Amino acid sequence: MATANSLDEGVPLRIEMWGDIQCLWCYVQREVLKLVAIGMGGAEIKFRTYSQFPHVHTGDSPPDDCFKEYHDAFGKVVAEMPPGYDCTELQRTDSQKAHELVHFASARGRAAEMVDRLFRAHFVDGLDVGELETLVVIAAQCDLDRNEVTVALQQGWCTAEVEQDNHLAYLLGVSGVPYATINGRYRLRGVCTPNAMREALAGARRSMAEGESRDMESLRDPVMGSRLTREVDRG
Repeated sequence: MATANSLDEGVPLRIEMWGDIQCLWCYVQREVLKLVAIGMGGAEIKFRTYSQFPHVHTGDSPPDDCFKEYHDAFGKVVAEMPPGYDCTELQRTDSQKAHELVHFASARGRAAEMVDRLFRAHFVDGLDVGELETLVVIAAQCDLDRNEVTVALQQGWCTAEVEQDNHLAYLLGVSGVPYATINGRYRLRGVCTPNAMREALAGARRSMAEGESRDMESLRDPVMGSRLTREVDRG
């Protein structure tokens, strides 16, 4: 039987989250994961890029009903979070280069900082993260060399890494983000409130600590129908 302490610290959590830098839900889900992980003894959170809107252009906007849906549900989530989480206008852009910058930063040990800065630049500061000049400034804020970043983005140094993340998502059956895997055994689709995320991660950790082999019961969150299910090895 797992003890309370083992549930908090005994089973390390390794979370891989697929997301698009211009996806509001991905921004929210990452912040929720970070917040909840602190209270559960920490967790390794790896961000994988996913092209949710591969054919949009800078300045494109979602329809009015999409604005309402996003903002209504966004309010439900941030109501459980500390002050400071907000977003400005939802503007579509081409996030390909932003995703390449994430991988560029990852190779230099600055992936987490880069992802945080890109999300906040887009949703809080209202910057266009599809523009090369904006990305170079953000990179410099992460102590990356401006000239090297400019050349890397212009020449597509990290295009293959972006394609690799998209392909891995395809193999996992990902059709939308946010999407996360927990220790390679559980998958979490959609966005959760902090309380629902805490419940989901605790349930996954408990199941692993107790060595359960059965499928885990799906957990749903009322915000956007988020689900946590056990990955089953079909052999």
